[in-house]
Amino acid sequence: MPAMSPDPQQIVDALGRYRDISLEETNDLAQMLKRIDNKYIVSRSMLLGVLDELRADFRILNIDGRSIFSYKSCYFDDDGQCFSEHQQGKRQRFKVRTRLYVESGKAYFEVKLKGKRGQTDKRRKKCDSFFDFAVADEQHRMVQNLYEEHYEKDFLYDMTPALHVTYKRFTLVSASGGERITVDFHLGFEAPSGKAALIGDDFIIVETKSENGQGKSDQVLKRNRIRQATGCSKYCIGMALTDEVRRYNSFLPVVRKARARLLRPIAPALSDA
Repeated sequence: MPAMSPDPQQIVDALGRYRDISLEETNDLAQMLKRIDNKYIVSRSMLLGVLDELRADFRILNIDGRSIFSYKSCYFDDDGQCFSEHQQGKRQRFKVRTRLYVESGKAYFEVKLKGKRGQTDKRRKKCDSFFDFAVADEQHRMVQNLYEEHYEKDFLYDMTPALHVTYKRFTLVSASGGERITVDFHLGFEAPSGKAALIGDDFIIVETKSENGQGKSDQVLKRNRIRQATGCSKYCIGMALTDEVRRYNSFLPVVRKARARLLRPIAPALSDA
């Protein structure tokens, strides 16, 4: 796997001016397993302006003296069916992945289901290790039960590994509770075919999470003339950049921005570097 670039110093400096919040306090104030998610694409300079405005109302998640963390995810799909449902905007859609928190070594199996009024219902279960080859029987039953309970119809998917994603993230938490922001950058993608792509730190995904999708962070972003973006799913972007899908019209504007910021040359397979 290629070494990620150092954390951008301007972002590190901006985060250093925030007050810290612990993981325990974050879970108490804004765990947000059921929420409305809004996503925005920003450049590094745009992010710095937003961070300055948010500082009065938000805290930075800090764990053991660290505020920027590395993640690795493996997404599962049934021959692109989950991707297609996302592109078509189907109300009853879901994502399945394993996620590794690199610094701590903790791994989770996660299921995200879209509900009424666009609400996201996220469920997860701790894993003994990060697995990226198949969905084990226990996890398959978890997905099946959640899907059938949530949508009241049979689960007919054969989930297999579809994409590996690596990235860095920091998290801001509202001091008054009920709102959280994640900021992802240094995105890397690898498909089972071996095709891979790596994006630098000037293509940044900001995701706000609140009960009604109209939090303080959304207001700040709008004041800075940053429009909410569609098709910002890391999974969908990665599937397009690695040529795993031929049609991605719904995500075309975001994919074009991502392609324009790819590090050159295109990275080799992440597992081979």
